[in-house]
Amino acid sequence: MEAWSWLRDLLPRKRDTATSLGWSHRRVVAWHLRLDALTSAFTASPEEPEQRSRMTIAQLPPDILIRISEELFEDDCLHALCSCALVNHEFHSAASRLLYRSVTLAPAFTNTINLKRRSQELNPQFIAALLPKNSAFVLELTINGFLLSRPAPLNAFSQTLKDAIQQWINLCSFTLTPSTYPSDLVETIIPQISKCSHLRELTVGSLCGSDENAHLLVQILGLESLTIQDPKSAILQLLPEWLDRLKGTLISLGLQNNCGSVTPGVLRSLAVSLKQIQSLTLGLSYSLTNDDVFSFLNELSMLQDLQLDYYMQLRPPTTQVYLPNLRSFTIRHKKITDRTGTPYLSRWIRQVASQSPIEELVLLTERGYPSGATVNLDGVVQHLRSRHHTTLRVLNMNPSYVRKKTLRKLFSDCPHLEEVGVGIHASLLEELPKLLDSGSQLRTLTLNTPMLRHSRARLGREKVEEVMSGRPSPLHQIRLNRSRWKGAWATTPEGIVEFVVEERPNDNRSTW
Repeated sequence: MEAWSWLRDLLPRKRDTATSLGWSHRRVVAWHLRLDALTSAFTASPEEPEQRSRMTIAQLPPDILIRISEELFEDDCLHALCSCALVNHEFHSAASRLLYRSVTLAPAFTNTINLKRRSQELNPQFIAALLPKNSAFVLELTINGFLLSRPAPLNAFSQTLKDAIQQWINLCSFTLTPSTYPSDLVETIIPQISKCSHLRELTVGSLCGSDENAHLLVQILGLESLTIQDPKSAILQLLPEWLDRLKGTLISLGLQNNCGSVTPGVLRSLAVSLKQIQSLTLGLSYSLTNDDVFSFLNELSMLQDLQLDYYMQLRPPTTQVYLPNLRSFTIRHKKITDRTGTPYLSRWIRQVASQSPIEELVLLTERGYPSGATVNLDGVVQHLRSRHHTTLRVLNMNPSYVRKKTLRKLFSDCPHLEEVGVGIHASLLEELPKLLDSGSQLRTLTLNTPMLRHSRARLGREKVEEVMSGRPSPLHQIRLNRSRWKGAWATTPEGIVEFVVEERPNDNRSTW
């Protein structure tokens, strides 16, 4: 038991202490559970100390194996998780719950026509998830990409997918957004989806745009989250009635991407059924003015999470937005190429967020983090630190440029900042340790140098270690252009706990 007592003493027990040390409360609880299980395992037979010292992996409690698998899954170490599944039966049972939790079928595009290909090829994960021993683990299903468009009976994929959904009795989330698909896919799948008693999240694409498919879709009830990509007029006409039937459960609605069919009249018809909505996404529609959108938002007093597509409008809005519960605000916009568009964007952000307790503000551009000239959004940062300094935790404005003076005031005036992503001048990299002294709660820092070639903007390992560990509360992660470093507490063979920094491959996720 003494072997684990020293590590237990290092773990924070209170939530406030955990936050000050850079630990999430969930991670602390998980580690305490691990130690409890290990302690019980090693003290189960106190009369046989020699047998306890020879405990093998097969004798570890299931709780420990599940925690190990969860850590690998959360860190995106799927290859390691697959290797763990091959160790023994106990590890296989723990890893399978995570390996088959989310099943994805996304065939890549091919410009070669293969006349011998008569049915849709399934990936190994999809095939393995069909086995009776794994079917109960499937919670999420995603179908996208370029499915074989041959109709039945040459292509039996629709029936195969229907049978699979029937086996996956615990399915909670379903995404159906393929670019190409067989003509009978929707009419075969949607009736089966409506029978899933545990389904809570649904995402569909433009394939449900016809009148027949739309009428099938609106029969699905009990949803908590509904997302429609590229909504057409057929589904929008039925949406108010559908939302009325979902009023008791629905808390999140998303109308994404091309929303040209969404008009002011559509928004007015939806507002009646969305009084209790907490999360909303509205894509780009040139049919909507700022006043149309702002008037619609004022009807949603319970809104906590908002994502809007922005386009520049010369006419200033006359409606003031008041969202007393808004916590997260995400803006999607095309890259602004000149200074004339910057004041309009800054003013628009302030008009939406000024009366809300904003905790998270994110700007997403069409092409991720492009290089070259970029706009300066010091005005937005100054507004955040003056109006939202007591609540702001996450600010991601890549690749928008922020000056050194503005960034220093942001860290000093916003004590609860945990994550920051901005574009900076390359000369600021040498001053990072001094600049971050005041950001005591900062956990993740993402920097982009849009005005300098990425290969020339680098941080050496010594500089990274100085930036991450040379603070009262160490940084967990630093991203600079295409480089990523991650820090974590580790135990040396001598039993010393120290903060270790290692470079990780960048995931290169698109922000659009």
